[in-house]
Amino acid sequence: MGDQPALLIYSVPMEAEIERVMLDGATSGPEVDRLRVMLEDGVRRLAQAGAEAIVMPCNTLQAYLPDIVARAGLPYIHLIAETVSRLKQEGYRRPALICTAPMRSLGLYQKELEARAVSYLLPTEAEQRTITQVLLDTLHHAPDPNALLRPVLRRLESEADSILLGCSDLTAFADPIFTRLPVVDAMDVLADATVEFLL
Repeated sequence: MGDQPALLIYSVPMEAEIERVMLDGATSGPEVDRLRVMLEDGVRRLAQAGAEAIVMPCNTLQAYLPDIVARAGLPYIHLIAETVSRLKQEGYRRPALICTAPMRSLGLYQKELEARAVSYLLPTEAEQRTITQVLLDTLHHAPDPNALLRPVLRRLESEADSILLGCSDLTAFADPIFTRLPVVDAMDVLADATVEFLL
């Protein structure tokens, strides 16, 4: 065995209509059903190829994968639980949750935070619509897609002690001066949890 782990990657062939409907906040319906079929196919292919565990670097799709992976008989690295554990470990008491509209509607982070007695702050409905627009602008390569996010952050910074970044498509937080608050990025947490599993 070499020094580097063997990785199998399956990229979900996301359709533009599914992406649009989900960013609008859908958590069920025909587009979501088609997405579930794609996820099941991806997990099946990975299992057949010899994968020993499944990890998904997308926050929103955490709603659908655990059951699919369980049916395949594989371990699953739980992004939501790992991220909230990191928040607790670092001692944050009131994170502001930045995520997609469907992720917010599904309430996965909220349930995990409440189960661990962590208070949290959600953007207002208007701010959530702004976050959705920032996501669309980012995905479609608009100039300075993060400009709209700055006023949202200024308000959240006045009430929260940290940012729980629950969306992998928001790029602004790669800049350490974009927010005055410490950021717990679910993608960083997932990478660490995956390395720990491999070791």
